[in-house]
Amino acid sequence: MFCAGPGICTSAGPESKPMTMRNATTPAADTRRVPVLARSFFRHMQDQGYTREQIIGVSSELLSLVSTELRSKDDQLAAE
Repeated sequence: MFCAGPGICTSAGPESKPMTMRNATTPAADTRRVPVLARSFFRHMQDQGYTREQIIGVSSELLSLVSTELRSKDDQLAAE
């Protein structure tokens, strides 16, 4: 699986169609896709020569972005 951007991934093979996290058909599909995406991203970073520390740094940055996004949405809801 290769991801071209946030939530835009394709399976291996030329006949593959883009898959997005937003168009998952069931919650069960999401729970299967997330670990697969994480493993693929992790392996890709390892294959590209990233160190453990760099991978941890990317993970921390992703968590920070999610946290900021959630706080922003909470603030918007509180303002309504």
